[in-house]
Amino acid sequence: MTPLARTKKFGYTRLRLLSRPVIALPLIVFLVFATASVVASTFAKDTLDSTRDRAIERRAQEDSLKLSSNLSAYELIASGGAGLINAGSSSQESWGSFVGAYNITTDFPSINAVTYAEVMDRDRAQAFIDERNSVNGSDGLSLSSSKSDNDPYILVKYVAPDTEAFVSRLGIDEYTYAARKQAIEQAIEQNKPILTSLPEFLKPNDDPDGAPQPGFILFAPIFDQTKPLSTPEERNAALIGTSNVSFRASKFFDSIYAASEKQTRSYLTVYQGTNKVYEGGVHPTAFDMVHYTQTIRYEGQAFTYDYEFSNSDLLTLIERDRPIVVLVSGILLGGLLAIIMLFSIRARLHRVSSEKEREIQNAKDELLSLASHQLRTPATGVKQYVGMVLQGFAGDITAQQKDFLQKAYDSNDRQLHIINDILHLAKLDAGRIVLSKTTFDLSELIVSVLEEQSEAIHEAEITLLHRLPKQAEVYADAHMMRMVVENLVTNAIKYTHPGGQVTVSLKSSSSNYDFIVKDTGVGIADDDVDKLFKQFSRIDNERSHLVSGTGVGLYLVKNLVELHGGDVSVKSKPSKGTTFTVTLPREVPNL
Repeated sequence: MTPLARTKKFGYTRLRLLSRPVIALPLIVFLVFATASVVASTFAKDTLDSTRDRAIERRAQEDSLKLSSNLSAYELIASGGAGLINAGSSSQESWGSFVGAYNITTDFPSINAVTYAEVMDRDRAQAFIDERNSVNGSDGLSLSSSKSDNDPYILVKYVAPDTEAFVSRLGIDEYTYAARKQAIEQAIEQNKPILTSLPEFLKPNDDPDGAPQPGFILFAPIFDQTKPLSTPEERNAALIGTSNVSFRASKFFDSIYAASEKQTRSYLTVYQGTNKVYEGGVHPTAFDMVHYTQTIRYEGQAFTYDYEFSNSDLLTLIERDRPIVVLVSGILLGGLLAIIMLFSIRARLHRVSSEKEREIQNAKDELLSLASHQLRTPATGVKQYVGMVLQGFAGDITAQQKDFLQKAYDSNDRQLHIINDILHLAKLDAGRIVLSKTTFDLSELIVSVLEEQSEAIHEAEITLLHRLPKQAEVYADAHMMRMVVENLVTNAIKYTHPGGQVTVSLKSSSSNYDFIVKDTGVGIADDDVDKLFKQFSRIDNERSHLVSGTGVGLYLVKNLVELHGGDVSVKSKPSKGTTFTVTLPREVPNL
């Protein structure tokens, strides 16, 4: 037998063996199912890691919010003390009453004391210390000999909730400690409360003789309000003292995190720089431990949070065992193959769909850019040149020429309005409208729009009434709100018969503004109300054929208002008129 014949025969025999169902099919099914099971197990492991990471990140975000909110509350106390001094209430009794109103013992147990420290020259400081020493006897407080006579002293004058004895324990707050000096200088420069950059060591109120414990002091600068305060130099010259909140780190962090640490069997260590300021919780076992570190910044200070999480607390038993369950079940149950294939196909389709959506979005963005430059720019140029001819820059024109040019100007203006509406609509659908919020006077904006519409109101032969407050500060995007006001006012003018009336009013509450546009126009049937805020939707009525429009104005109004967190409502009766109400959150920031 030739080598070629032997090869053919061997190959034929091998193929026959492999084609037999008793050998081939179980082997193929096992290999396919085993491969699919490994893929599914890997995917489950990735999902498991993602779930654990999300749980850790959620806890870290919650801790960051808790730290910021609690320190903000302490800032309010310090700022309140500054306000008390500026109001002229300057006595130990008034200071004690002010601090007592906060229920510090129950609501802020970590606070050691809330103090007022006053800026003094050397002579006044020496007299102040002499008076303290005469009261407290053996404490023997004295001024720093390292300071020049011209350097100011910041000495604790009032303290609460404790009494005079605490002043002697606390000592004299001079510009001698670098961390305190730096914090006070930052508070002056930034004109707001600042936390010390290094831990303080404070004696507990309930144990005056006990060892000092790590803590912090929050300094709020107090300025002479009769002096200029525009620059840091002017504020430094006008400094009359500081309102201070000193609190212990252990109790402060315990009040925030103790419950969550015990609930999850986690251990938290907090550092400020290289200084450990807090540690607490329950150590997880070594084999079950997950480490995580985050840095939280607050008012220029950085806190490093070092976590030790228990993996078994972050994940349920089912989640932890899922990879091995999937692997074993996939090998034993052939039916998992179909499910895994389905998920694989779906994932592939999802990726393809996402890529297509990105391509479509890119094409849409390019179209928006093209429309912006190739449609709006030439149209604006036409409007400019026609306007110049109408104003006589090219010489005298006949009455007929002026009539034709005016019609062309008006048509071009409508074209620009349509282009702008379509561009805004496309940006809105693409999610490319980003609000640029500022604080402005909403009443002033409404008056400006009404003045712009005065000619249209005159030509429409209608009466305009407005009821607006003298001032209505709102935190919103002024350009977008102008579009909202313009659309509602122009709609009211268009759909009101000559001799009719349009009323524009603005009402305010503690949290909202209600902008109301009411007309005596054609009105809207109940069946047509739902069509108002749809794209390119225009309702047929006795005036719709007399006015132009794209049918996107109210759609833009509703979506722009909702982007601001507001709402639009409408009430109308045919032939009786229509009332649109825009409810807009005030959202004026506390500056």
